[in-house]
Amino acid sequence: MVAFVFRLLTAGFVLAVAAYPLADKALARGNLTTSYKYYPVSGKTAASLHRSMTVPTGFFSSEKVYANITMKSSFKGHFVRGKTCRIKGFGIDAKFIVRLPRLSKGAKLSPHLKRQFRNFSSYVRKHELTHRSIWTRCLRSAERRIMAIRYKNCNKLDSAAAKIILNEWAKCETRNVRFDKLEQKRLLRLSLVKAALKPARSVRSAHRKPTRSTRVLAKPGYRRTLGKAND
Repeated sequence: MVAFVFRLLTAGFVLAVAAYPLADKALARGNLTTSYKYYPVSGKTAASLHRSMTVPTGFFSSEKVYANITMKSSFKGHFVRGKTCRIKGFGIDAKFIVRLPRLSKGAKLSPHLKRQFRNFSSYVRKHELTHRSIWTRCLRSAERRIMAIRYKNCNKLDSAAAKIILNEWAKCETRNVRFDKLEQKRLLRLSLVKAALKPARSVRSAHRKPTRSTRVLAKPGYRRTLGKAND
């Protein structure tokens, strides 16, 4: 199954905070930015468009994915020593890069196929931005938790903050994986994907020995439960 991919690229917490220059103003949150990159998709049928998106290319290395999102993060803030040690102006800056499919220039598709691709690309974009929202919640949670902790020793505080980061990252990864699994059924209901995979499924069905279940599926009036096509 072709899937979506998300990745997290992050620098070491200890080095980032310790090396950050002292600031006069406390920053409650980090800065989040999002940029988009597109790879060309060509074809004249649903199957050829799908093949163009799933054949491994330099854009996605050897992975068979429709789209992905990556995030690079860095930390800012400085230690303040008093009766206890705390981190002032802590924030996590994150740069998200969303990679999406786009029709090649000059692509000539039928109105129906163009509508199918438009619905597909809209769904893919929304999917990746949901991953971004999941990560954003984890980043904000990490910021709040780290700003609240106090230790007598700054080294212990730094260690505790690093553990919070790892904990939030693990939560986020679990949520993202769960989200991807839930999305697979919706993905198969998209009209472009259904049309692209239909020929392959038909060929497999032709060589399959009839069983009770396949005869049931062939009964008149039977309606598939995958959902209405998104035409």
